[in-house]
Amino acid sequence: MKSFEEHTRSNKVRKQRTSPARAKALLQEAAKRYVFIESLEIKEENANYIVENVYDVLRELIEAHMSFEGYKSYSHEANVAYLAEIDFRQRDVYFFDELRKRRHGVKYYGKNVKLDYARKTLQFLQQHYETLRKRVLSELAMQEDIAWGLQQ
Repeated sequence: MKSFEEHTRSNKVRKQRTSPARAKALLQEAAKRYVFIESLEIKEENANYIVENVYDVLRELIEAHMSFEGYKSYSHEANVAYLAEIDFRQRDVYFFDELRKRRHGVKYYGKNVKLDYARKTLQFLQQHYETLRKRVLSELAMQEDIAWGLQQ
């Protein structure tokens, strides 16, 4: 797996101005999708959709955080590498990378996932959702404090 720095050097991630508005929009979409996933009964018939949506919630939260750091990702692999940048445990980075690969197989190659794997991904989301969400909310609060201070 490439490092985040390698992704920036290869232009899979670009530096840009921070974007609180984009971060807020991504945070809102992630929250809506999270509520939707939580409302579903997990069954074999919807296991693929659970996995896709779990991945998308996490990706949206990661990209929201990245936008505060002034990064725009053009690669799902770079999003995975970014987790290591923000001190996620290596095993969690690897799990998210595996989730990325399986979601890709579902979305583009008609692969199916087992019910047990959908449950594992949902557990992973439940373990990390609040941590990522709070990081973004913290960044938003700091931005608003700075903006408020500049208005004074």
